[in-house]
Amino acid sequence: MGASRLLYAMADSGMLPRWFAHLHPRYRTPTHALLFIGALSAVAPLFGEQMLVWLVDAGGVNIVVAFFLVAIAFLVLRSREPEMARPFRVASGRVIGALAALASLTLAALYLPGMPAALIWPAEWIIVGVWWLVGLYFLTRLPKVAPGPDAHRELHR
Repeated sequence: MGASRLLYAMADSGMLPRWFAHLHPRYRTPTHALLFIGALSAVAPLFGEQMLVWLVDAGGVNIVVAFFLVAIAFLVLRSREPEMARPFRVASGRVIGALAALASLTLAALYLPGMPAALIWPAEWIIVGVWWLVGLYFLTRLPKVAPGPDAHRELHR
């Protein structure tokens, strides 16, 4: 379900085709994104167990990198937008954010060669590299928006 919302948000911001941003008229769910993810999930097992292991292992390191980037974004927002409305407050936010970033880097080290969760060369490293290249492509498609309180509104124009 998270993947369908991610596809919807990316399509809504112009990073993916608008087809993925279609919402069900009654339930307000991203119908086309759900159908795409469902089809992908149905086809994935046909690639075999080894391919699924590679995808899961390569996905793990990317999840850790995503956690690191969330911690960095948390710290950046604390410094750039200190008065921003936040539904959830964290005491000692900068300390917690720095600890989260450090913990993420520590976990990322577990995927390096010789470590317990080391990625298999070359298959899993190639998958990680391709995912990062795709990510860079989408990063270049982000609309140019200046930071500020209305940045999210500018992003959806």
